[in-house]
Amino acid sequence: LKDDKRGVNEPLNETGQYGDGLIIRGKHYVIFDNYTSSTYIHRIVAEMMMLEPELVFDESNSSFDDLKSNYNLQYSALKKSLPDSIHLLTLEYLEKDKILLRLEHQFEASDPVESDDVTVSLSDLFDTFKVKSVTELTLGANADINDIKRLSWKTVNGEQTGSTLQFKPVVAPYFDVTLSPMEIRTFSVTIEK
Repeated sequence: LKDDKRGVNEPLNETGQYGDGLIIRGKHYVIFDNYTSSTYIHRIVAEMMMLEPELVFDESNSSFDDLKSNYNLQYSALKKSLPDSIHLLTLEYLEKDKILLRLEHQFEASDPVESDDVTVSLSDLFDTFKVKSVTELTLGANADINDIKRLSWKTVNGEQTGSTLQFKPVVAPYFDVTLSPMEIRTFSVTIEK
């Protein structure tokens, strides 16, 4: 064995499970389509690959009909599907009556399809709870977006950069969220079950 001098300061001896070294396997997807359709398909397929179902096995002797009658095998927290261009990134409880919600517009402005601004109404989106109020947060969810003061400076062309974030407010009763291409917005949502 010999140290390759690439930072770990020890020789690597990764024998793997069967003694033939570490093996990495991947999948390649090739899309044969025109430019307009392929950009749309690329983003949708990428999301499907990322959110691929996980196989789970059970050693019980129960039949599938018994499992179906005793357990909920399918669940969606949404009343209706989101538009193809919108992706639900985060839906997690912060407190008993508060959730963290992140929505993403997953297409670029230059994409030939699905590249327009999209508005989603939060008031009738969820199945198990009702939205009472919405507060927009920074992407990291650690500060109210209204408390953020962006740095302002002059560019090499002498132009002044913007010092405020410009988002359409999310207000009752519909709590409409508008997302521009490639935009991610984060919210603290107060709910009522």
